[in-house]
Amino acid sequence: MKTNATAGGGELCAKQELGKAEEERHLLEEQNCALKQELRRAEDQRDLLEKMNCAQKEELRKAEEHHHQMEEENSAQKQQLKKAEEERHLLDEQKCALKQELRRAEDQRHLLKEENSALKQELGRAEEQCHLLEKKNLAQDLELGRAEEQRRLLERTCAALEQRLEQKRRKWYRRFLCC
Repeated sequence: MKTNATAGGGELCAKQELGKAEEERHLLEEQNCALKQELRRAEDQRDLLEKMNCAQKEELRKAEEHHHQMEEENSAQKQQLKKAEEERHLLDEQKCALKQELRRAEDQRHLLKEENSALKQELGRAEEQCHLLEKKNLAQDLELGRAEEQRRLLERTCAALEQRLEQKRRKWYRRFLCC
């Protein structure tokens, strides 16, 4: 009996150990899965960093090109400055000619001011005439409104008279029929 009980106890023990091993295997699989995900994230991060590195190298290359271009532009600007100084001398001569033209323009402006003043007076008279015409137009509108009101009143009066006439006709017609 002891042997049988021991065999049964050993089987139970083996089952428990098998269960623990299964649990450990399940935990290890979960850990493995988590490590794979972490590895994927790390690889994604590495890819992102490589892309950023590439982009920074491209930016550096562009910055170097820009620096070279700026140096060329600086040289061109120095040449332009020399030309600008020559042009300034020519502009000084033009400035003198423009001052003379400005004096003539101011004389012309004075004449135009006088003409403008005369036109303003004429405009004032025209506005006054317009104001008078607007008053006349308003008076005519009021008169037209009164005439329209009179017409409506006459229409109502005519309608009332026609209604009374119709009532009298019916009354006489009934009397006539009764006789």
